[in-house]
Amino acid sequence: MNRQKFWDVVIIGGGPSGMMAAGRAGERGLRVLLLEKNKQLGKKLLISGGGRCNLTNNKQDIQIMLENYKGSGKFLFSAFAQHGVTESLDFFHERGCSTKEENDGRMFPITNKSQTVLTALRDYMKQGNVTITTESVVTSINRHEQGFDITLKNKQTITTKSCIVATGGISHPETGSTGDGFKWLKKLGHSIIDNDLALVPLKLSNAWIPHVAGVTLADVKITVYKNTKKHFHKKGKLLFTHVGISGPTILNMSKAIAELLRQDEGDSYTNNKSDEVSIKVDLFPDFEINELRTKIHKLLHEHSNKTIKNTLPLLIAPKLATTLLSLAAIDPETPCH
Repeated sequence: MNRQKFWDVVIIGGGPSGMMAAGRAGERGLRVLLLEKNKQLGKKLLISGGGRCNLTNNKQDIQIMLENYKGSGKFLFSAFAQHGVTESLDFFHERGCSTKEENDGRMFPITNKSQTVLTALRDYMKQGNVTITTESVVTSINRHEQGFDITLKNKQTITTKSCIVATGGISHPETGSTGDGFKWLKKLGHSIIDNDLALVPLKLSNAWIPHVAGVTLADVKITVYKNTKKHFHKKGKLLFTHVGISGPTILNMSKAIAELLRQDEGDSYTNNKSDEVSIKVDLFPDFEINELRTKIHKLLHEHSNKTIKNTLPLLIAPKLATTLLSLAAIDPETPCH
């Protein structure tokens, strides 16, 4: 990097937003420098979507898309009107990243590899002659009449007409998302809105959760309660982790659950047992209770000489079956008859 060069645009952050901004500025013929503090670009992108990168949701009608953002819909309308789902898909398709649609409209690269998305973004920047420097840790941004001075950890100062801060939030500190950008932007006079929880897995208090880690339930009904009052439900996939539950359905419900967890006063989250948020999972949402009872009776009759521990896994995941028998205080060696 030429230390004396005066840049038209400096982008801080080599994630998808930073790379796309850099590529667009380069496409417009500007002198662009991208600063990334990690050794590689797109570190968080590569782990997103289980390493497959869920790059958008196939809701190409702007109004329908905005319904999912609740109170932020009005704010986001202008951005989506200029570059929405259709434009995003066209962007990647034109750059050799074909996509496929999965449950709930989730769009993935057809290769099932996040690297395909990263390659498309890197190629975009290359076409725009973007200069990229990794392991460049920014410590401050100072504004002056000509633009901005950006100071790096090694004391180097970079001068630019304009600066784009694309450092992300604080969702994955291990990937470099440590919230540095908020500090710089606040010093420059911007208003900062505190982060809220969204698109996150849930940690549960149940002691048996670690015993079913890794179990995936394909089509269940998940109902959320607060103080025994039912608030909402959703059907879809659920994944047990070592500390709770995750999966696309849970991630999409997490923001609403976080709002329920908030106490009536202040921004802290409740630990009050009398003010609990609880979740009920219906493993067989398409069965009425009598239909399910008949199904279980038939299973027990067909395997009457076997033990319940060897029969119940024919109905549900083995690890979950063992746990349910324990919770129900049923001896797993009990014969089905």
